[in-house]
Parts: sequence; structure tokens; C-alpha cells
Amino acid sequence: DEAPHEQQVHDGSAAPSSSAHCTPLSSRPETAWDFYGDKNVLAPMVRVGHLPTRLLALQYGADIVYGPETIDKRLMSCSRQSDEVTGTTVFVDHDNKALFTTCALEREKVVMQIGTNNAVNALKAAEVVAKDVAAIDVNMGCPKPFSTQGAMGSRLLSDVEKARDIMATLRRNLPSSVHVTCKIRLLDDVDSTVAFARAMEACGISALGVHARYIPQRPRDAAHWKLVKPVVDALACPVILSGDVFTFADFQRARDELGVAAAMTARGAQWNASIFRADGFHSNNEVREAFLQKCCWMSKYPYQLAKFQLQEMMLAPSWFHRAPGDVMTLKTDLGRAIQSAKSLRGLCEALGPSMARYHDACVEWRAKRGSEAKEAFDDNGDEHPFNLMHRHASSTCM
Repeated sequence: DEAPHEQQVHDGSAAPSSSAHCTPLSSRPETAWDFYGDKNVLAPMVRVGHLPTRLLALQYGADIVYGPETIDKRLMSCSRQSDEVTGTTVFVDHDNKALFTTCALEREKVVMQIGTNNAVNALKAAEVVAKDVAAIDVNMGCPKPFSTQGAMGSRLLSDVEKARDIMATLRRNLPSSVHVTCKIRLLDDVDSTVAFARAMEACGISALGVHARYIPQRPRDAAHWKLVKPVVDALACPVILSGDVFTFADFQRARDELGVAAAMTARGAQWNASIFRADGFHSNNEVREAFLQKCCWMSKYPYQLAKFQLQEMMLAPSWFHRAPGDVMTLKTDLGRAIQSAKSLRGLCEALGPSMARYHDACVEWRAKRGSEAKEAFDDNGDEHPFNLMHRHASSTCM
């Protein structure tokens, strides 16, 4: 085990210069390029990027998966709990609400994104989850009021001193085995974007994510891929492109055209998580079932989150991939059944009798695994409980 790091939280003295040629505050971990180089990444998404989506993305070929942005003060209050039945680790807040759930299947590939405007709080929040994630990312790109009103997200782009304080504090105090990164947007001009990026790199970050849009722009506005190239050319650390990645081919096209180490997709994966398959998309119908199977495995997964994602999958624009027979509108029997569902089982019923049986088999499996009959399901060594449950439920619902 690595020796504990001495706390070196910023003490309020003047922050280092934000000059593009400043002295590095910390060194980048040697494993940064191994972790981020040539990778396809699931981007952070509020209400979508929870464990079922992350596991589905990994199943289809994603290399790195981000969880949804979590505010530092909420994460700081969490306690770490283990669910031995499902094999998950759950971080529960003071209201007994599960804020973040993870498991061994994603341990080496999951990134916790934190919303913060304070170095001390950022570190306290990161330390809560550091042993269970591969990386900590700071959101410096979200332009929405819930972030900016708290001086978080894209507001940090106008305060390089505070941004440097946060990143340097995280890098100095977290183990070198935990990557530290941030995700920004384009500033008003190329020189400003490059200067900010260099200031972050000097903090010893493992990688820099760049959403290729300006702060006021929204998803309907085309991403400016070409404006990311000067950032790539200016930095020695890996750069991750975000924006308008809608096919598997787009991941490699970004690397070829821009020289980025990695590319991430948000909406592409939200509409069809099999975007990560080198052999092409699965049908939306198949992906819906695979997603719900993972929701069924988890204990008490909020049906509202599952419902939201199923609806978003059916609202993909007409230009996005769809297979013959895919139901891609809510104005159908399937769409209306999903909209009217009031439980996870109701969502499974909407997809058909087989999925409803799968749900019931999962409930049965969890109950038996948590009872004295647990050993009947535990004869597979160290295999993860999800795999055991999936085989049991699949055989039951056939």
C-alpha cells in the first residue's frame, strides 16, 4: 500500500502565476498516457451516467467511463457502505440517499467528476471515493445555472488562480495511482484557451478534457473540433476531445485529425450505448433490454432514472443511427407504456413478458443470496455477483 500523503492544502497565500511558462507545481503520473492514450470514453452525464449505463458502455467496449457530476459538499458528507448481495459499493449521504454507486467491474476505469469552487472541499470530497475510482475530474465546463451560480463549472474558466489551486491541491494530496484531470470549454480565443490549458497542465494533471464549444453554446451548435488542435500541440499531457462524437468511427477520426489521446461521447452513448462497438451499433431495442437488465441487478435502483434514460433513447434525432424495427418515438404503444410506468418492474413489463420475468428472477436471486441459502449461489469463486445473477435470471426468464 502507498504511504499516506502529507496534506498540502493551499493556505490562502498568493497563488502561483498563471503564465503559460510557469514552473510545474506537481509532476504528471507516469501512467497517464497508458491510461488515457488511444481511449474511447463515456462522458459525464447528469441523470444518465450512473452504474447501469457505465457497465453497459464497458460491455460494449468503452475504455473509460465517467460518473455524473457530483457536488463536493454532498460527497463530503457521504459514508461508504458495501452491498454484499450485489457486490456494489454505495456512497450514502446524510439523508440516506445513494449518491454514487460503483463496483469491482469498473474499478480500474471509472472517473468521479466533482463540481467544486474550493480546493479544500474538492480534496475532502475526492478523498471519500479515491480508493474506489481510477480518477478524479473537476468540472470546469458546465455552463448551466446550477453550476455557475455556485461559482463552479465554466465559472472557473474566468478564475485561473482558483482553478490552479484546486488542481494543484488534488494532485499534491491524492495518491499518484489516482489520476487527476479537469474538463474545460473553449475560451474566447485560442491564445486564452491554450494559456488556461497550460496553467492546468502545470498542476501535474494526468489529462485535460476539452469540450469543443464556447461557454454560451449548446448541443445544437456544432462543435469546433479544429480549435482543439492548438491545445493538443501546446501540451505534453493527454488531451481528450468532447463534442459531436456520434459514431465509433468518430473516436478514431478525432485522434487522426487532431492528435488527441482520446475522445468522449455523451449524447451518442445516451441514445445508443453500443456506439463503443467496433463492429457497429446494436439495435436500440437490444440496448434497452441490456440496460434494464443492469438496472434490475441493483438494489432499489430509482425507476425514475431508468425511465428517463429509456425515454431519451427513444428521442434520438432522425439522423442518428437506427436499425430496422427500432422504435424511436414515444408516440407508440411502447413509448406510452414507458411513460406511464411507475416502477422498475413496470418498465420491464413495457418491454415484454420476458423482461418482466427477468426482473422477478433478479428480485428472487437477491433475496436468496441475502438469506441462509446464499451458499447455493456462491459456488463460482470470486466471480462478480452480477454475472451470477444474470445467468440465473436469464435461465429463469427464457
